[in-house]
Amino acid sequence: MMQRINRSSLAFYTVLAVALLVSSCPVRAQGVVAGSGEVAGTVGWSNLTGVDGNKHINFGGSAGANLTPSVTVFGEYLYLPMGSVSESVSGASASGSGDYQQFGGGARFNFASSKIVVPYAVAAFGYARLSANATVTVTGVGSGSASAALNGDYIGFGGGASIYFGKGFGARPEFRYERQEFYSGGSSAGQNVVLVTGSLFYQWGGGEKKKKASASTR
Repeated sequence: MMQRINRSSLAFYTVLAVALLVSSCPVRAQGVVAGSGEVAGTVGWSNLTGVDGNKHINFGGSAGANLTPSVTVFGEYLYLPMGSVSESVSGASASGSGDYQQFGGGARFNFASSKIVVPYAVAAFGYARLSANATVTVTGVGSGSASAALNGDYIGFGGGASIYFGKGFGARPEFRYERQEFYSGGSSAGQNVVLVTGSLFYQWGGGEKKKKASASTR
Protein backbone atom coordinates (compact mmCIF):
# COMPACT_ATOMS: atom_id res chain seq x y z
CA MET A 1 0.00 0.00 0.00
CA MET A 2 1.43 3.38 -0.99
CA GLN A 3 2.12 5.91 1.72
CA ARG A 4 1.45 9.59 1.34
CA ILE A 5 4.53 11.77 1.05
CA ASN A 6 4.41 14.76 3.40
CA ARG A 7 5.80 18.18 2.53
CA SER A 8 9.09 17.72 4.36
CA SER A 9 9.76 14.46 2.50
CA LEU A 10 8.86 16.06 -0.82
CA ALA A 11 11.24 18.96 -0.13
CA PHE A 12 14.02 16.50 0.81
CA TYR A 13 13.62 14.48 -2.40
CA THR A 14 13.46 17.68 -4.48
CA VAL A 15 16.72 18.98 -2.99
CA LEU A 16 18.31 15.53 -3.44
CA ALA A 17 17.27 15.39 -7.10
CA VAL A 18 18.72 18.86 -7.77
CA ALA A 19 21.96 17.92 -5.99
CA LEU A 20 22.31 14.75 -8.06
CA LEU A 21 21.57 16.65 -11.25
CA VAL A 22 24.17 19.32 -10.48
CA SER A 23 26.81 16.76 -9.48
CA SER A 24 26.26 14.88 -12.75
CA CYS A 25 26.61 17.98 -14.97
CA PRO A 26 29.16 17.34 -17.73
CA VAL A 27 32.55 19.01 -17.64
CA ARG A 28 31.57 21.06 -20.71
CA ALA A 29 29.29 23.28 -18.59
CA GLN A 30 30.56 26.80 -19.24
CA GLY A 31 28.83 29.18 -16.83
CA VAL A 32 28.07 32.80 -17.77
CA VAL A 33 30.21 33.78 -20.78
CA ALA A 34 30.84 37.48 -21.42
CA GLY A 35 29.49 38.64 -24.79
CA SER A 36 27.18 35.63 -25.20
CA GLY A 37 23.47 35.68 -26.07
CA GLU A 38 20.66 33.72 -24.49
CA VAL A 39 17.05 32.68 -25.08
CA ALA A 40 14.75 31.02 -22.55
CA GLY A 41 11.27 29.56 -22.18
CA THR A 42 9.54 30.03 -18.83
CA VAL A 43 6.70 28.44 -16.88
CA GLY A 44 5.65 29.18 -13.32
CA TRP A 45 3.11 30.05 -10.64
CA SER A 46 1.88 33.27 -9.05
CA ASN A 47 -0.42 34.13 -6.16
CA LEU A 48 -2.81 36.08 -8.42
CA THR A 49 -6.37 34.78 -8.18
CA GLY A 50 -8.18 34.34 -11.48
CA VAL A 51 -11.76 35.26 -12.34
CA ASP A 52 -12.70 31.70 -11.42
CA GLY A 53 -11.23 32.02 -7.93
CA ASN A 54 -8.27 29.75 -8.70
CA LYS A 55 -4.52 30.18 -9.16
CA HIS A 56 -3.17 29.56 -12.66
CA ILE A 57 0.12 28.65 -14.33
CA ASN A 58 1.91 31.43 -16.19
CA PHE A 59 4.30 31.04 -19.11
CA GLY A 60 6.46 33.19 -21.35
CA GLY A 61 9.99 33.73 -22.59
CA SER A 62 13.01 35.99 -22.57
CA ALA A 63 16.08 36.92 -24.57
CA GLY A 64 19.21 38.59 -23.29
CA ALA A 65 22.90 39.29 -23.46
CA ASN A 66 25.66 38.60 -20.93
CA LEU A 67 27.57 41.89 -20.90
CA THR A 68 30.10 40.48 -18.43
CA PRO A 69 30.16 37.31 -16.30
CA SER A 70 28.57 39.45 -13.55
CA VAL A 71 25.87 41.38 -15.46
CA THR A 72 23.14 40.09 -17.80
CA VAL A 73 20.49 42.30 -19.44
CA PHE A 74 17.28 40.84 -20.88
CA GLY A 75 13.83 41.48 -22.32
CA GLU A 76 10.91 39.36 -21.13
CA TYR A 77 7.28 38.48 -21.81
CA LEU A 78 4.86 36.79 -19.41
CA TYR A 79 1.30 35.61 -20.01
CA LEU A 80 -1.03 34.53 -17.22
CA PRO A 81 -4.46 33.11 -18.18
CA MET A 82 -6.85 33.90 -15.34
CA GLY A 83 -9.50 31.31 -16.10
CA SER A 84 -13.13 31.64 -17.04
CA VAL A 85 -16.55 31.43 -15.42
CA SER A 86 -20.06 30.80 -16.71
CA GLU A 87 -23.49 31.03 -15.11
CA SER A 88 -26.96 30.33 -16.42
CA VAL A 89 -30.51 30.83 -15.22
CA SER A 90 -33.80 30.21 -16.93
CA GLY A 91 -33.61 31.89 -20.31
CA ALA A 92 -30.23 33.55 -19.87
CA SER A 93 -26.55 32.73 -19.56
CA ALA A 94 -23.35 34.67 -18.97
CA SER A 95 -19.66 33.83 -19.31
CA GLY A 96 -16.43 35.69 -18.72
CA SER A 97 -12.66 35.27 -18.86
CA GLY A 98 -9.54 37.25 -18.08
CA ASP A 99 -5.79 37.34 -18.58
CA TYR A 100 -2.69 39.25 -17.50
CA GLN A 101 0.33 40.12 -19.65
CA GLN A 102 3.59 41.91 -19.05
CA PHE A 103 6.32 43.10 -21.42
CA GLY A 104 9.52 44.41 -19.93
CA GLY A 105 13.19 44.01 -19.28
CA GLY A 106 15.76 44.00 -16.55
CA ALA A 107 19.12 42.79 -15.34
CA ARG A 108 20.56 39.84 -13.47
CA PHE A 109 23.56 40.40 -11.20
CA ASN A 110 25.50 37.15 -11.03
CA PHE A 111 27.38 36.38 -7.80
CA ALA A 112 29.69 33.50 -8.66
CA SER A 113 32.18 32.50 -11.33
CA SER A 114 31.18 28.82 -11.14
CA LYS A 115 30.65 27.03 -14.45
CA ILE A 116 27.78 24.95 -13.07
CA VAL A 117 25.67 26.90 -10.52
CA VAL A 118 25.52 30.70 -10.68
CA PRO A 119 23.25 32.43 -8.10
CA TYR A 120 21.99 35.91 -8.96
CA ALA A 121 19.80 38.84 -7.94
CA VAL A 122 17.32 40.19 -10.49
CA ALA A 123 15.53 43.51 -11.05
CA ALA A 124 12.94 44.08 -13.78
CA PHE A 125 10.30 46.60 -14.87
CA GLY A 126 7.95 47.20 -17.77
CA TYR A 127 4.40 47.43 -19.13
CA ALA A 128 1.49 45.47 -17.62
CA ARG A 129 -2.00 44.81 -19.01
CA LEU A 130 -5.01 43.23 -17.30
CA SER A 131 -7.90 42.23 -19.61
CA ALA A 132 -11.42 40.83 -19.16
CA ASN A 133 -14.15 39.69 -21.57
CA ALA A 134 -17.82 38.92 -20.90
CA THR A 135 -20.73 37.59 -22.97
CA VAL A 136 -24.43 37.58 -22.04
CA THR A 137 -27.05 35.59 -23.96
CA VAL A 138 -30.81 35.91 -23.46
CA THR A 139 -33.09 33.38 -25.12
CA GLY A 140 -35.31 35.02 -27.75
CA VAL A 141 -33.38 38.29 -27.55
CA GLY A 142 -29.82 37.54 -28.57
CA SER A 143 -26.39 37.99 -27.11
CA GLY A 144 -23.99 40.79 -26.40
CA SER A 145 -20.38 40.98 -25.38
CA ALA A 146 -18.05 43.47 -23.78
CA SER A 147 -14.39 43.73 -23.00
CA ALA A 148 -12.27 45.93 -20.79
CA ALA A 149 -8.58 46.40 -20.11
CA LEU A 150 -6.41 48.18 -17.60
CA ASN A 151 -2.95 49.33 -18.60
CA GLY A 152 -0.13 49.88 -16.16
CA ASP A 153 3.38 48.95 -15.20
CA TYR A 154 5.31 46.61 -12.95
CA ILE A 155 8.57 46.56 -11.07
CA GLY A 156 10.05 43.42 -9.57
CA PHE A 157 12.97 42.19 -7.48
CA GLY A 158 14.13 38.72 -6.56
CA GLY A 159 16.75 36.08 -7.06
CA GLY A 160 17.51 32.64 -8.41
CA ALA A 161 20.25 30.46 -9.83
CA SER A 162 21.39 29.53 -13.33
CA ILE A 163 22.22 25.80 -13.42
CA TYR A 164 24.26 24.67 -16.44
CA PHE A 165 23.71 21.10 -17.67
CA GLY A 166 26.23 21.25 -20.49
CA LYS A 167 27.68 23.56 -23.10
CA GLY A 168 25.12 26.34 -23.34
CA PHE A 169 22.09 24.52 -21.93
CA GLY A 170 20.64 24.97 -18.46
CA ALA A 171 17.72 25.60 -16.12
CA ARG A 172 16.90 28.62 -13.98
CA PRO A 173 14.59 28.54 -10.93
CA GLU A 174 13.62 32.05 -9.82
CA PHE A 175 11.62 33.79 -7.09
CA ARG A 176 10.39 37.32 -7.70
CA TYR A 177 8.28 39.89 -5.82
CA GLU A 178 6.43 42.34 -8.05
CA ARG A 179 4.44 45.50 -7.57
CA GLN A 180 1.88 45.97 -10.35
CA GLU A 181 0.13 49.31 -10.78
CA PHE A 182 -2.84 50.00 -13.12
CA TYR A 183 -4.27 53.35 -14.23
CA SER A 184 -7.74 54.43 -15.34
CA GLY A 185 -9.51 57.79 -15.46
CA GLY A 186 -6.86 59.62 -13.50
CA SER A 187 -6.79 57.10 -10.67
CA SER A 188 -4.64 54.07 -9.98
CA ALA A 189 -4.83 50.75 -8.17
CA GLY A 190 -2.06 48.30 -7.41
CA GLN A 191 -1.39 44.79 -6.23
CA ASN A 192 1.57 42.87 -4.81
CA VAL A 193 2.40 39.62 -6.59
CA VAL A 194 4.73 36.70 -5.91
CA LEU A 195 6.11 34.85 -8.95
CA VAL A 196 7.87 31.49 -8.77
CA THR A 197 9.16 30.39 -12.17
CA GLY A 198 11.43 27.88 -13.85
CA SER A 199 13.16 28.40 -17.20
CA LEU A 200 15.06 26.28 -19.67
CA PHE A 201 17.67 28.35 -21.49
CA TYR A 202 20.28 28.15 -24.22
CA GLN A 203 23.41 30.34 -24.28
CA TRP A 204 25.65 30.79 -27.33
CA GLY A 205 28.65 32.78 -28.54
CA GLY A 206 30.78 35.07 -26.47
CA GLY A 207 34.23 34.87 -24.96
CA GLU A 208 34.91 31.19 -25.67
CA LYS A 209 34.20 31.61 -29.38
CA LYS A 210 36.51 34.63 -29.53
CA LYS A 211 39.30 32.70 -27.82
CA LYS A 212 39.04 29.87 -30.36
CA ALA A 213 39.07 32.32 -33.26
CA SER A 214 42.11 34.06 -31.80
CA ALA A 215 43.94 30.76 -31.27
CA SER A 216 43.27 29.63 -34.86
CA THR A 217 44.97 32.75 -36.27
CA ARG A 218 48.23 32.16 -34.39
